[in-house]
Amino acid sequence: MKKIFRDTCILASLMILIVFAFSIIWAGITQEIMLVFQLFGLAFIYVAIVFVLAYFLELSVTKKDIDYINEKIKKRRIQ
Repeated sequence: MKKIFRDTCILASLMILIVFAFSIIWAGITQEIMLVFQLFGLAFIYVAIVFVLAYFLELSVTKKDIDYINEKIKKRRIQ
């Protein structure tokens, strides 16, 4: 599932970059295109921050799950 999501995000980013490349070639860098680039850059920064935080949150949850499973295995070995 994560691979599909990652590939979808990469494809969407490439499509956006291609559209802006054609816009720049066709009309040059106008104020509107420059504003969109700035907003896209800010959105990229915000998304990156959220992904990093979500990654660390998932790591902590996964560690708790692993510890719980290991504890269950130890209890079964003792019995």
